[in-house]
Amino acid sequence: MITQLACPGQVSALQPPPGSVKIDNFSYAGSGCPPGSVELVMSDDGKAMRLKFTKHLATTYKSAAHRKRKCITSVRLSYPPEFVVGVGSISVSGYAKLDGGVSGSISASYYFSGQRGTVRSKRAMKGPFEDSFEFGDSFIMPMYSTCGTEQTQQTLSMVTDIKVSPGRAAKGGGFIRVDSTPQIWDLVWERC
Repeated sequence: MITQLACPGQVSALQPPPGSVKIDNFSYAGSGCPPGSVELVMSDDGKAMRLKFTKHLATTYKSAAHRKRKCITSVRLSYPPEFVVGVGSISVSGYAKLDGGVSGSISASYYFSGQRGTVRSKRAMKGPFEDSFEFGDSFIMPMYSTCGTEQTQQTLSMVTDIKVSPGRAAKGGGFIRVDSTPQIWDLVWERC
């Protein structure tokens, strides 16, 4: 599902004109995002994308296969050819319950299809822990799309991995869930 989100603010000189950034296609796949479980919300000024997950959960309470969950989302953007786009920062939130001895991690990364290189962010968690969490990372050197000659189309792929390990915990277990609270990807623009 794709939604446009209105965000007030002035247009920067390093930003495409309002309404010129479009989503041509949105898809997702992976063990952490079955059909119907992800929604994309794109700001109309092209400054942010928000992903809402409803079933992105890794847990030790089921089979070993449920300890690792991955979701790959791909967004094909079109925008004026004099611009390139990258991701300046991300914010991920959710809820975790990890008993003593249980550990887990959340990683987020992005890349542009057909280009070399991936930008990554990772957070580790250790039990005992039971609470909501939120983390954010800013990328000092974002990776940008390539410059185009006409209306540019680039596919930005974003990967979110969740892992939980029971470790040496004799009893107990745990889970990490990326909530329906949006995962926010802030976009940065540069001129070619």
